[in-house]
Amino acid sequence: MRSPRVFRLALAAVVTAVGSAGFLGASPAAKASPLLALHQKMKVGGKLCLATHRHTGFARRAGSKRAVARAAMADWRDFTTMEYGAAWGSFRRGHDRRVSCERANNGWSCTVSALPCRR
Repeated sequence: MRSPRVFRLALAAVVTAVGSAGFLGASPAAKASPLLALHQKMKVGGKLCLATHRHTGFARRAGSKRAVARAAMADWRDFTTMEYGAAWGSFRRGHDRRVSCERANNGWSCTVSALPCRR
């Protein structure tokens, strides 16, 4: 089975290729990603959220549990921003946020997930 990182890199290459071919328009920030049309959305407390499409971020390294959890949140943010744009890339704004950390051999391993939301 391929790792989530390999899948993300492949998806990033496809999104970049589509964007550079002009399908995303001149400014990705100015237009919504065409990928958003694939997902149902819902309103939650004044935010628009993807209803069923959860994103996950990972980090595993030495350091404090808090630092590794933040690195996993940054991974979530970077991938979500690449896929849907900066308006959707805030883990703090995400709905049904989950953070799970475990002791690893030389530090911590953390996984975070949430439904992406925008204001």
